[in-house]
Amino acid sequence: EWVSRHQHTHWVLRWKVVVKPYKESIPWYVIVEYLTSLALGFIGSLKADNYAQCGYVKIANAVVLGIVLVVGLLAKPYNRIRDAIFDVGFYFLQVVAMLSMAYGYILHDANHHSFRVSSLCITVAVVALL
Repeated sequence: EWVSRHQHTHWVLRWKVVVKPYKESIPWYVIVEYLTSLALGFIGSLKADNYAQCGYVKIANAVVLGIVLVVGLLAKPYNRIRDAIFDVGFYFLQVVAMLSMAYGYILHDANHHSFRVSSLCITVAVVALL
């Protein structure tokens, strides 16, 4: 079998590569992350014809990311505290970035300082991944 040579009955143990960082007691968190990707993809596909609509799309992104942030804080789905800290930190930075972009878009000001805040948040997240 190309997927897994392990014969474990529990699917987290069987699919270890895909769900390795998750606790065995919380196997459903991987579904939360997949649904998050699906929701963000759907929201990103919405057509925005003006700055205000772009801002509303960013607010919708922030709501989805905020929900996942809260679920992650409550469920504590990771085996290692390091993974939990990074997960919470990344979601927090993304929420701040989305809200600051939304603020700039709603103000109809492409040069507003809120875009610098969002750029800083995204840059910190990317550098942390390195």
